[in-house]
Amino acid sequence: TDNIAHDLRSPLTRHRARLEAALRHPPAADELPDWLERNLTDIDQVLSTFQSLLRIARVDSGLLRSEFTDIDLARLVHDAAELMEALAEERGLTLELSVPPQAPCTGHRDLLFQVLLNLIDNAIKYSPAGGQVRLALTPADEGWRIEVSDQGPGIPEAERERVFERLYRLDSARSTPGLGLGLSLVQSVVTLHRGQIELADAGPGLRVMLTLP
Repeated sequence: TDNIAHDLRSPLTRHRARLEAALRHPPAADELPDWLERNLTDIDQVLSTFQSLLRIARVDSGLLRSEFTDIDLARLVHDAAELMEALAEERGLTLELSVPPQAPCTGHRDLLFQVLLNLIDNAIKYSPAGGQVRLALTPADEGWRIEVSDQGPGIPEAERERVFERLYRLDSARSTPGLGLGLSLVQSVVTLHRGQIELADAGPGLRVMLTLP
């Protein structure tokens, strides 16, 4: 609750101050569109936080396990990489893919797809221009392992557990747009699938490893 209150206070405080100022000095007609846009941005940030928290709570409830189906994890990884390839190219990055022909798995397709997009997006976001993002799917003990590696600044070992806390953000990431909810959702989805997630040093960069039964 403290974390949520802290993250929502800033946009709500800005929003209130702007409205109070507008009561004293209403914006001119030519300034009105920009004034409204700034207020909508603050409201969207609050709504986005709430929607993400509700989605995590729904995943944590375990009820979505009833929606599990047989899926091909290899196809899912290919689809996620294809969707994110344009963003990688825009940032001057190479997206390297290593996937077997097939990888049968039982799970929630949409949630696993969201996890893949989230991890690839993070890797692209924190990678230096001209770097490489590696996405690999390999067999693991009675399941599959997904690895996403980048060449960015990585995460200090002392903070690797804390990044799974809701709304927690590294000091180095505070200038980067985001809610601090991405890895919380990833962990919730992995837990829903009775899997495991681990963060490691990619030397340089971060390696995220998901193991799914």
